[in-house]
Amino acid sequence: MLLVLSPDAEAPYDTARMAYVEAPHRFGYFGRHEWAAAPAQMLLPLLLRTMVQTHAFNAVLAPPSSSAYGYALQVRILELVQDFRADPALLRLTLHVQLHESASNRVLAAREIALRETMSDKTPSAGVEAANRATASALRQIADFALREAGPAAGASTRAGCSCANARSLH
Repeated sequence: MLLVLSPDAEAPYDTARMAYVEAPHRFGYFGRHEWAAAPAQMLLPLLLRTMVQTHAFNAVLAPPSSSAYGYALQVRILELVQDFRADPALLRLTLHVQLHESASNRVLAAREIALRETMSDKTPSAGVEAANRATASALRQIADFALREAGPAAGASTRAGCSCANARSLH
């Protein structure tokens, strides 16, 4: 069984406010545009759906769960920012992912996923579109990471890769 812990985020990104940078050391938030919720909150149901779609674990649990589990997946948003310094503008999404093994109470594996998606324009809506693409890619990478690191001991029918081609993204 896999427990997907509630994702968290570094302080500047632990908000529904959309972040951008226009110059080195000039970080800001859009005044009239926000995410539907804090990105870490929106990520949990997407992670759960993605991990269920792998069919690799006997069960995929969410907090608060009192059930025994073999592994816990933890995701932290390190960066989620629209970078207007680049031409064309980029959406930068960086996640830290850890897989914990319950039996030994240790981190089995950890990795950083850093994605850069080109934005069609220097606008909040173009940033949302780029964030959706980056999130879909990140979900596939997270699932592949969990499957690879948990191995055959994961449970049901661990597969060589993620069968989650329809992974959803942030809105």
